[in-house]
Amino acid sequence: MGVLSNKIRREELKPGDHIYSWRHAYIYSHHGLTLSPI
Repeated sequence: MGVLSNKIRREELKPGDHIYSWRHAYIYSHHGLTLSPI
C-alpha cells in the first residue's frame, strides 16, 4: 500500500459511504458509492 492508502473492513462500510481509488498527485481514478449493507 502507498502513503495515501487507507484499508477498511467491509463491516465498516455504511450505506452512502464514498469509496475512492487514488492515483498520482491526489487525483482519484475510481469512485464508488455504497448503496446497501455488505
